[in-house]
Amino acid sequence: ALVSCRELGVDVTAEGEGFTAGELADQAQIALDAGKASEALELARTSNRSTRNARAIQLIVMSSCKLKKRQGAKKMLRHIAEKKRGPVVEFCAASGVKL
Repeated sequence: ALVSCRELGVDVTAEGEGFTAGELADQAQIALDAGKASEALELARTSNRSTRNARAIQLIVMSSCKLKKRQGAKKMLRHIAEKKRGPVVEFCAASGVKL
């Protein structure tokens, strides 16, 4: 497909700086899973600033809970759809933060 595009004069390259919001969210999840909640929080915030997304918001709440930042977690929880809050609230409870 790439050769066909070039033959037709279609430019399939992209020039961009940094990571996409999805890639940043992936990195945040990896950091959180590795016990690096501060790093996860910053990556999730960067992801959400890049493109507002539900996954980044969930990671912001979960990272905040790991860091015992209840107010920050509670503030962002309202941005998560009610039907998707359960696992996040449970994660926070398991981390010692009641939302």
